[in-house]
Amino acid sequence: MPSWRGWCGLRRVLGSFAPQIVQTWLYHADFLGLLAQACGTRAALIWNLRCADMDLSRYRPLTARLVWVLARASGRPYCVIANSVAGQRHHQGLGYHPRRWAVIPNGFDVDKYHPDPAARARVCHALNLPPDTPLIGMIARVDPMKDHDTFLRAVARLRDLAPAAHCVLIGAGTESLAAHATALGVAIECICSVRARMSPPGCRHSASLR
Repeated sequence: MPSWRGWCGLRRVLGSFAPQIVQTWLYHADFLGLLAQACGTRAALIWNLRCADMDLSRYRPLTARLVWVLARASGRPYCVIANSVAGQRHHQGLGYHPRRWAVIPNGFDVDKYHPDPAARARVCHALNLPPDTPLIGMIARVDPMKDHDTFLRAVARLRDLAPAAHCVLIGAGTESLAAHATALGVAIECICSVRARMSPPGCRHSASLR
């Protein structure tokens, strides 16, 4: 949750900028949008849902309570955007009843995000691997919704088909996955937490599979 100082700063920005639309991102920001609306912001409020079938029992109790509040206040925004029909249906089941729904699927710029042998060679060099090493990458913080467990289990199955492949994990907390990876049969040297050494955009291009 943001600090009181951050909230006061947000109010100042909204007051000086006077936007016509305020689009919030995820549950806590959606709640802040409600507060901004209650404080007199005249902008059209648009919420943004980015998940479906989220297991709230794996998060702090406050998050579940917040979703309960949002579901009952979901008639206040001008529109609620979901990135999938599944996400829309899930939140309808939670009690969401907005005036307007909009489903906008995630988009991917295939011209910008594509395998790049030169980028792979740079990443392999940083990891002390041969330049043609196949890389399997995942960029995500450790979080229940990111499901690193399924990713690592898939990598373990691929090891028989591509024994030279290496796994590159980028994100906060990925160092803690080493023991779990070893238990699944993914060798410890295949788990790499990449931070300041390489930027995520460059690592996206380096991966053979992601």
